[in-house]
Amino acid sequence: MSGATSHRLDNIQHAQELLARAGITFEPRNNGAVLIASHNGLRVEFSPGTSRWQVIGTAYEARGVKELIRFLTERPEEATAGRWWYAGDRLRPPGLYTIGPWAG
Repeated sequence: MSGATSHRLDNIQHAQELLARAGITFEPRNNGAVLIASHNGLRVEFSPGTSRWQVIGTAYEARGVKELIRFLTERPEEATAGRWWYAGDRLRPPGLYTIGPWAG
C-alpha cells in the first residue's frame, strides 16, 4: 500500500471517530470513501480522504472534518437560510463581494 493510500485510510478512520464523538450520525458509502453526515436537519456529503464536504442540495462546501463538525453543530440555521457560501477555504456571509458569481 502506498503512503498516500495509507494516509487517506487514516483520514477516513480519524474522521469517523471525530464525527461519532461529536454525536453526528453518518452513513458510509463506497467503503467509507464518502460519508453522508446528518445533524440538525442537514445532510452533508463528506469525503474524508480529501477532507472536502458539501451540504447536500446546496452549493455550500468547505474542507476539514473539524470545520464540518463546527458547521453542523453551531451554524445549521445559517446554512439552511442561505446565509453562507464557500470562498476559498471557508464559508463566508454574503455581501462581501459585489461582482462575479459571489455577489450577494
